[in-house]
Amino acid sequence: YENLFIRELQEQDTDYLASLFVPALSDQHAGMLVSRLMAKRTAGEFMALLIFDEVDAFTGVMYLYDFKDEQCEIGYRIVNDMQGRGICTKAVACVLAYLKTYGITKATARVKEDNTASLKVLQRNGFYRTIENEDDYIKYLIEGRCDDSDYCNHRKFLIAAFNEKTNEVVFCSK
Repeated sequence: YENLFIRELQEQDTDYLASLFVPALSDQHAGMLVSRLMAKRTAGEFMALLIFDEVDAFTGVMYLYDFKDEQCEIGYRIVNDMQGRGICTKAVACVLAYLKTYGITKATARVKEDNTASLKVLQRNGFYRTIENEDDYIKYLIEGRCDDSDYCNHRKFLIAAFNEKTNEVVFCSK
């Protein structure tokens, strides 16, 4: 996938979120989830970003939360049949570059040690292991510039553009 399109969650996105779960969430549960996420966004506590590929197929979601000072925490989930294609690695790199434009220079993520795919996403984007949490998750941190990461330096793909009018981040390869 050369290009990804990333945008904020909207009220009409219930079908997208429902498809992330197996079995898929009911319309009612997906609607409740979207409403809760939108309320948290309004309160400034949480942001959900939907990820689409170059043919506008929904591929996953990224979550941004625990905003404080120059830091936030990220999480992500990719549609099952889209996993293993590098989509999440590219989306994380793009969102980190976007966050930097707003002064966020540190990001954390939690991952279970046996989730090797997620560990690779974080490591390729320059995250490093910091501490283990009580809930069996390992915490990872990135500080400074995204383009210092191994993934950005060696693949040289990162160009991120943000459209202020539509609140959309566009990812393109070089």
